[in-house]
Amino acid sequence: EEALQTKVREDLEAQLGCVGGEGDPTRDPDEVVATIAATGIATRGLVGAIGAVAVRVVAQAAGLILPGAAAASAAAPSAAAGSPPQAPRAPQSSSPGSASVASSATAPVSVAGSAGRAMDPAVVRSAVACTARLMAISAPFCEAHLPLLFSFLERTRSADLRASVAVALGDLSSRHPNLIEPWTDRIYRGLRDEDDAVRRTTLMVLTHLILNDMVKVRGQIGEVACCLEDPVPAIRDLARTFFTELAKRHSSPVYNLMPDILSTVATHPQVLPSSFRAIMRFLLAFIAKDKHVEALTEKLAHRLASTSDPALWKGFAYCIAQLPHSAKSVARIGEAIPAMQASLGDASVFKHITAAIAKAPKPTTPEQRQRAEEIAAKLAKAHSEQAEADGLAAGAARTTARRAARPAKGAALKDSTRAARPPRPSRKRAVADDESDDEGAASAQESI
Repeated sequence: EEALQTKVREDLEAQLGCVGGEGDPTRDPDEVVATIAATGIATRGLVGAIGAVAVRVVAQAAGLILPGAAAASAAAPSAAAGSPPQAPRAPQSSSPGSASVASSATAPVSVAGSAGRAMDPAVVRSAVACTARLMAISAPFCEAHLPLLFSFLERTRSADLRASVAVALGDLSSRHPNLIEPWTDRIYRGLRDEDDAVRRTTLMVLTHLILNDMVKVRGQIGEVACCLEDPVPAIRDLARTFFTELAKRHSSPVYNLMPDILSTVATHPQVLPSSFRAIMRFLLAFIAKDKHVEALTEKLAHRLASTSDPALWKGFAYCIAQLPHSAKSVARIGEAIPAMQASLGDASVFKHITAAIAKAPKPTTPEQRQRAEEIAAKLAKAHSEQAEADGLAAGAARTTARRAARPAKGAALKDSTRAARPPRPSRKRAVADDESDDEGAASAQESI
């Protein structure tokens, strides 16, 4: 206890500039309160018990457990000053230790909840760390203050604080998994953070939780797959290690997660086509069983048939070409050719599908050889027909565009010709000139 009090006094001297000895401050508590309030650190619920506030924040941030005697001695100056501390607003629970959590909750929660003000970043980090440790102790307190913790993860400008919150959420996931599970998708958002350290810390936390079965793997696993092409080499290596260790399990998790990974990676705004191919090439190397290859080929062919985006056509066809095909999986491709008709007109798609068929072992019987030839002929026919149809459709579209532009172009040409032509004389003037010519001729005839 004596060593603890010495440590607390040293931290208080560094953080707040007040030195206490044997529970008696060397400065007046009111003066300390005024000094801290002037620097913007004082928040609601803190002015009445500034001594207890400072001790609890610093002690919890240092990872120390404050004994009851030290807490009483720290709270003594504020009681002597005639300002009793306000009752903490912590959730009440009958579980052991809830009273200690309630007595220690007011200070860090107040500082963390007012972090938007002009405050010392070190004090804010200490308050958030203290709040996270109290959340690990009490489940009701954790449930009540999870929104506060996630608001720091998503809104604070401090990258160090976001990384610290990510680590704290990892600890809370192992302590209260049922409470953190509804918030899991918001933890994955840290993988898109603009700061490299935050992304790396979030990936390390998720790797630890998933590989130790503390968190169920859901559709957000595609965000981890996108880290395989992160610009930071350390993050790329960590993502590769994660999937390598995950693939060693007997339940074939990579195959089971492949549909979710495809949905995320194919539509991710930051994943380029080249990065998509690199990610899928790495992941599809873990698919080795024939039944998995057959089922995944069927799923990819269905996705290829259900989309109209040429970029997705090429991506899904590339994935089909990366699988180690067998005669059964090639037969699946042959069955899906009518459904893939619209995409087979693309030269890149046709190239990938042809390469996938060529990967299958050479047929050994006449029946297998005949079936392979039929599939190849069917694929070539579908490609030529669709390419011809696409060419005719493109030609018709160009003709329609020209016809739509022609009237406007003709009207513009007519207007320009009319503007360049000199104005015509009026008909009345021309008639008058004719009459004057007739009169002149008559007078000339009379003179003759």
